[in-house]
Amino acid sequence: MSVDIEQQMARDERAMERIATAVESIADSLADWCKLSQARFDKKYPVKANVRDATITRTPSDEDKLLESLGGTNEPLEEWVGLREQEVIASEASRPSRFEKKRSGS
Repeated sequence: MSVDIEQQMARDERAMERIATAVESIADSLADWCKLSQARFDKKYPVKANVRDATITRTPSDEDKLLESLGGTNEPLEEWVGLREQEVIASEASRPSRFEKKRSGS
């Protein structure tokens, strides 16, 4: 009877080794399958990049360069005459002109 038990244990040990090898093989196959699935998913649904505001660039023409060198801007006339300009105009109006200075000095 002892021989039967030893033989049975040897068979069980070999069977357990085969089962362990099969489970390891299955685990490796599942890991590879997961990697492939992840790669397919990443390709099908890529991560969206942050959306930035559009940057509009334009190469200045010769006319634009000339206007800029002369001090011209694209601002409307209303923006040219601000509070400071109005103060200068008012202070100039309160001073006597050169003509008035010559007249009073003679």
